[in-house]
Amino acid sequence: MENIPSFIDFEASSLGSASYPIEGAWNLAGGSIESCLISPAGISRWTDWSDKAERIHGIAKAQLLVEGRRKIG
Repeated sequence: MENIPSFIDFEASSLGSASYPIEGAWNLAGGSIESCLISPAGISRWTDWSDKAERIHGIAKAQLLVEGRRKIG
């Protein structure tokens, strides 16, 4: 059995200290990758958004509002 490194990755709404998580990704034992978009809806303090960060991660805020999960679990 091959050893596959494990990882967890988060993308953020901006590059500043008030940013918030917008996507989490992780790998499974077989090497496949899972991810989940995180919606900022319903968390009023999550307002920091950067167009520069959006160009880096490629996730639009409008996409998060439509496709993002509001509840994890």
